Amino acid sequence: MKFFDLFKLLLNNPGQFFDKIKFRIGIPNSDVNKIISHNNNAWADYKNPNAKSIILFDYYPVAETELVRSYSLNILAKRFDAKIVSYSTNNKMRSKIWDKIYKSYNVEDHVFTQLSRQQKKESNLIYKEVAPTIRTKKDLFNLHISDVWIGIDVYEEYLMRYTKPTVDLNDNRLMSILDEAIQMLVFFIDISRKITSRLLTQAILVCD
Repeated sequence: MKFFDLFKLLLNNPGQFFDKIKFRIGIPNSDVNKIISHNNNAWADYKNPNAKSIILFDYYPVAETELVRSYSLNILAKRFDAKIVSYSTNNKMRSKIWDKIYKSYNVEDHVFTQLSRQQKKESNLIYKEVAPTIRTKKDLFNLHISDVWIGIDVYEEYLMRYTKPTVDLNDNRLMSILDEAIQMLVFFIDISRKITSRLLTQAILVCD
């Protein structure tokens, strides 16, 4: 939000203005404090920072999903004797408030998926090989790379990100999402080469 917009907000709605300022500098409001307090009470006995296995999940700061994720992640961590780690492709989405919420339900660390030079080279080669083979929507939807069904995620991400009813194969933004997906795949395949991994859902990766 630009300075002028903040100034207008201060004049028109001082309470909301100060809430935004507190959020930016990492001061939780009463609602966030309630969530943190609940998590601290609910998951205090589930902490497992010394576990060798990890559960990776995407850093996705949406309040409506956090209650379900706090339960599912801690139950899975208990089941697999693992610690919980978040990841993101863009550190700009991170916030001090959400870091505190995640910490309250035992998220131990964060991974920023920044590719190495070798990983970028590998992902570029895969993209150049795969992109010309996508001639129809069915080709995209059914796309598998390294035994991972990546096509469905690219398809759904395009629809969600751009609020489209279907994919447009002539839209360069679609190919950009495909490129992003291949980079993510290469990054996490490298992780799985170092540790045995099991993909449980689109958003959760359990690694031993």
